[in-house]
Amino acid sequence: MNSPTRVLHVVAAMNRSGEAKFLMNLYRAMNRAEIQFDFLTAFPGDYDDEIRNTGGKVYEIPFLTKSGRLRNEKLLASFLAANTYQIVHVHTGYSAGSILAQAKENGVPVRIAHSHLSEGREDFLEKTINIFAAKRIRLSATHRFACSLEAGKRLFGKNTFFIQVNYAVDPERFRFRTVSRKAARLAWGWREEHFVIGYIGGMSQADHLFWLLARFEQLVSAMPKARLVMIGEGPMKSRLKEEAEKKGLENYVHFDAQTDECSAVLNGMDVLTRPGSSRMFPGVLIEAQSSGLPCLVADDVSRETDMESGLMQFLPLKRPQKWEEELVRLSRLKMQRRSETRSVKQKGYDMNSTAREMESFYRSRTRETVYEEEKHGPTHA
Repeated sequence: MNSPTRVLHVVAAMNRSGEAKFLMNLYRAMNRAEIQFDFLTAFPGDYDDEIRNTGGKVYEIPFLTKSGRLRNEKLLASFLAANTYQIVHVHTGYSAGSILAQAKENGVPVRIAHSHLSEGREDFLEKTINIFAAKRIRLSATHRFACSLEAGKRLFGKNTFFIQVNYAVDPERFRFRTVSRKAARLAWGWREEHFVIGYIGGMSQADHLFWLLARFEQLVSAMPKARLVMIGEGPMKSRLKEEAEKKGLENYVHFDAQTDECSAVLNGMDVLTRPGSSRMFPGVLIEAQSSGLPCLVADDVSRETDMESGLMQFLPLKRPQKWEEELVRLSRLKMQRRSETRSVKQKGYDMNSTAREMESFYRSRTRETVYEEEKHGPTHA
């Protein structure tokens, strides 16, 4: 029996968020008898043990530290010289250029840059640096992927070809289940009569989360049965907890850690909020719609998150009263939840289909590489 093709994915850390979560879901759906993922990370991750237990390798070297660029590139060069891969697939945004350049110098024939970025403001210095970083990616990558049109244009430029690979989900995993809803609410200490507003994401830049707490404070005075659950990690989490206590909301707001059982917590909510854009594509909005959950999001969040199932509303942060009014309206609507399995598949967000397409891509590139080596000898790009 032939050994599987091993693909090296390069990512900051395999944690339960963003591109790492997408990668882990893809990894679980792959036929690992044919394609096996290994991971090169800069930091320890939540999924490291599961990866190792299912045949994958996790290498950790500090290649994304802010100081010592030459040292970082030397570490990468040493790693790639010692570990032979036909395919290197990089998910580190603008820093992908230096990684792909090292892969090119070490003769890796298939070098993929994968953008998970969303729109965001850049100052002049950041924009200048990113222009040069994007040019290095174009010179070093053999293939370019993006989770959305916006993500591709942001990293590769408006006139550069790239392949769109949607932030896919397993529709069965995110099917709405009443039992799961009851279990989530029991864990939070709330009952079915409560109207649960949710947030799932990072807590690093928290201005929009303090804004959300302020909206919730206003809402509770009119809706005593309203509750807020905030799920995620970040350096601002303790300050957000202090702010909730300062407002006297400690019995109304529940903070929780990021979980791999995102489908369960989504089932427990009545609405998911996203009061601001983020650096990365907010895949949790795809997951929420898959489970039939209404979403209220800021109008600067990518419109590509909308699966057109009637569950997404984009609202301006400058009109906080509109947010409060819409939350009140949703609480009175008492809508019947239903899973959006059909929409997931029709819109190209089905993880099983995405996994088969990625398997086909990796296999075809491996066959091309083997043919070229048999014809011309080993590739040195």
